[in-house]
Amino acid sequence: MTFFGLRGNIFRYQEKGKTWEKVHSKTESSLLGGTVFDNGSVVLTGNGGVILFSEDNGKTFNIHKIEEQKGMLDAIQSPEGGLLVFGEKGVLKIDNAEGYSP
Repeated sequence: MTFFGLRGNIFRYQEKGKTWEKVHSKTESSLLGGTVFDNGSVVLTGNGGVILFSEDNGKTFNIHKIEEQKGMLDAIQSPEGGLLVFGEKGVLKIDNAEGYSP
């Protein structure tokens, strides 16, 4: 399970919560929303147009920034493929981004 929040902090717990691991997020932006897909991919969204992608169940993340979006609130997988990201400027569809493969 992955927990996230202020200043880009991400933590994963293992062994049914007995141990915690801090994950390097590559950002200090607060993380506001997150989605885990059936294939184990994790997408986290945050302030400053930050979107973090993980293809290894939250062990490592690649960062993608969308400068024209300031606050990214959440993301879901699009029915047509790709990713729908929700922010203060509306909904944005992302088809390809470093570290994200639908």
